[in-house]
Amino acid sequence: MANGVYLSPSTLHLMIDEVSEGKVDFSGRVSGICLEEVYSFDGMQNLMVLVDKLLNQIGRPQASREFRTWRRSARPVAKNPDNDEISGYTKEPICYHTPEEIMAESGKVATVNVVIETRKFSTWQGVAINCDGTSRQRFESEVQLLSLLMNVLK
Repeated sequence: MANGVYLSPSTLHLMIDEVSEGKVDFSGRVSGICLEEVYSFDGMQNLMVLVDKLLNQIGRPQASREFRTWRRSARPVAKNPDNDEISGYTKEPICYHTPEEIMAESGKVATVNVVIETRKFSTWQGVAINCDGTSRQRFESEVQLLSLLMNVLK
């Protein structure tokens, strides 16, 4: 627990560094305790694709649909740390960072922890939490999450 905020393996620390003119798009970085590095994104569309890839890499929550591609090497998979078995779900993902390390970083404009609890019906469900812990709002889809993020940026 860092600053009273618990970071689960599927909690993504969203650091918004820049908002476009007119406040219709934003860019920044994503980190998490189970992500080996910090990932940059440029725009909401890029963020949506990136988050799905990162959740597949972490191995949870498991997607309700199987990722399909024509190229074998492009399939994102999670490795089981106990036996290097490859699957779409990992019960206990590898943690690379402590919650304190993650919470020490912040965005230039805003910082929000996004807890993805499930990925039902090819969309995300979870909670968005301001890093100071003052606001906690549920979302049932990517569209609702983006709406919550845009409200934070107002």
